[in-house]
Amino acid sequence: MDGRVDAYNAALDYFPDKVALRHATQLRLEYHGHYKLATFTPNVNGDTVRYVLVQRGTPAPALPNLHHPLTHVFEIPVERVSLGTMRYGSAADLLGVQELLSLVSGLRSITTPSILANIKAGKTSEAYSTEMQLDLNIDATMGYYSSPDEALARLKDRELGLNRVGMAEHLEPSPLAKSEWLKFFALFFNREKIANENFDEIERNYNETKAKVQENFARVSYRPKVLVNYRSGDSWQVYGGQNAFAQLITDAGGDYLFTEGRGIPRSLLRFRFLFLSSNTPSACCGVVYFSCCASLISTVKPIYSSLKTISD
Repeated sequence: MDGRVDAYNAALDYFPDKVALRHATQLRLEYHGHYKLATFTPNVNGDTVRYVLVQRGTPAPALPNLHHPLTHVFEIPVERVSLGTMRYGSAADLLGVQELLSLVSGLRSITTPSILANIKAGKTSEAYSTEMQLDLNIDATMGYYSSPDEALARLKDRELGLNRVGMAEHLEPSPLAKSEWLKFFALFFNREKIANENFDEIERNYNETKAKVQENFARVSYRPKVLVNYRSGDSWQVYGGQNAFAQLITDAGGDYLFTEGRGIPRSLLRFRFLFLSSNTPSACCGVVYFSCCASLISTVKPIYSSLKTISD
């Protein structure tokens, strides 16, 4: 439902379009007539966070602990949104809510044409800051969940009137679980129908491609060893073996170097460990704006130039 309810009817279901999760492991979603309840329990040590999403024009529900520091209440659909990172720009575009993006962060990493057009037209500002969020009266900031302590660290933001949403798709164990956070994103805009349509297509395409890869690799014995991510000083950012990236490489026919142990989050690994005989990668798969490339790696030590790269 778009907009505000003029006359509240307790017997009416205000959310005829609903999402159900099939892969995401950190979320639990509930629908209750005029409000939604999303519970986020991170796959790392951290406190459970609740998001109570109330249809505009309807009363706040009488829930226990509604004013708890880790319970966030939003009126939906949100009307003014900021993105703390552009990794969620494509989600906004898929759901058709890019016009609601008042403020975005990371201009150099923006690649979504509709958002770039809105910035050029002056509809979206890239001057991301706390002051701008307050000045623009932002309803919700969709940001990257980076720490188990982040929810409590955001209490000061709550006191200022800022409502942040911690997106933790990067802590999911599979690519489809990660992609399914599109449905969570959609909850704030009442765009469940569009989210379902897009995710069903993503899931179908992924499984079909995975099946083809498995069929092809059944005929060969070689699987390239792959390293993911980027340099951090004289170390490498390494995803845990239970991370979605590890599963993605496996499904694509590769052999991720750290499938055993290390859990889900990233950790730092010394460069020299990568070049032990049993751990030398065949290729590096990184992202452009982190400059994961042979020329950068070889500036640390010449031996690293032997590491081939895969770039987007």
